[in-house]
Amino acid sequence: MAGDTTRMIELDALADEELVRVASSGGRAAFAVLYRRYVERIYNIALRLLSHVEEAQAAAQEVLLQ
Repeated sequence: MAGDTTRMIELDALADEELVRVASSGGRAAFAVLYRRYVERIYNIALRLLSHVEEAQAAAQEVLLQ
């Protein structure tokens, strides 16, 4: 478990571009870092555009899974 925490701290220090590269080759921990960095922003933009909580949640999820 401590190794996972250390890996997440190391990943937190990486630039987004590097995280995308790692995540696109199957790095789940890198995806988790990107998710944490951007989920709130993406959801807030979707909510402003859609004005409906459930639709904004679905749109944010779709964006993050692509």
